[in-house]
Amino acid sequence: MQWSMGMRVCVLVALMAVAADAWATRTSVRVDAGGWQAVALGGADCPGATTGATAADTLVRRFGYVFAGHEHTEHLTNVYCEIAFDDGTVDPRDAASTAFGATVVSMVSYSFLDAAIAADAIGFQWIFTGLDDGTTLVYLNNVNLVDPTLTEVLDADSYIESEDGTELVWSGAGDNYDGEIFCFRNNAHVGTWDGVGTYANSACAQAAAAPVPVNVPTMGDATRGVLVLMLAALALVALRRR
Repeated sequence: MQWSMGMRVCVLVALMAVAADAWATRTSVRVDAGGWQAVALGGADCPGATTGATAADTLVRRFGYVFAGHEHTEHLTNVYCEIAFDDGTVDPRDAASTAFGATVVSMVSYSFLDAAIAADAIGFQWIFTGLDDGTTLVYLNNVNLVDPTLTEVLDADSYIESEDGTELVWSGAGDNYDGEIFCFRNNAHVGTWDGVGTYANSACAQAAAAPVPVNVPTMGDATRGVLVLMLAALALVALRRR
């Protein structure tokens, strides 16, 4: 079943309205309806994901870490992966490069929704944005398209943790997600960025330039100029039904 353009626009507008309420001082970013291509879960273009019917199949495993948006089987109804590409008209990586003030070379989105039709879905998406300096920026899109004014409740089953369990980067149980961007380089968490300003001035960029990875505490809930872009790009992904 294909969505009509009108339906896509309606849901996109709803998500952008949420973004406008949350970050009212930001400049809006135009989003073109294109530039995302479906790829196989767990394949070369979408590593770290599995297909199955257990809660473990809602996890993404990359860089030696486990990324859990909400580790529940209810989010396995509609699972898919997409990559950003140049479709001849638009390339989401270009807009991301402008927003971050850095060269984006790849964008991969992992979607886990609880309904086959995105307009009825509650769930989450991870988007991994690779930069030319070798750093990957990871962002969580916590979506509720049933009521866009709400988000899925995060709890102890929402987290980023090292595979060996020795490092807890973030947990929804004690640190509710407020838009942080988690940065990884050389299979290590090198910092957490609040999205203020450009990447070049962020703690993550400083860590990327350092000879040894360092951990940077989560920053406060400041205005995040770049996250409108991320929400807008992910709005398109949420509309794609697999």
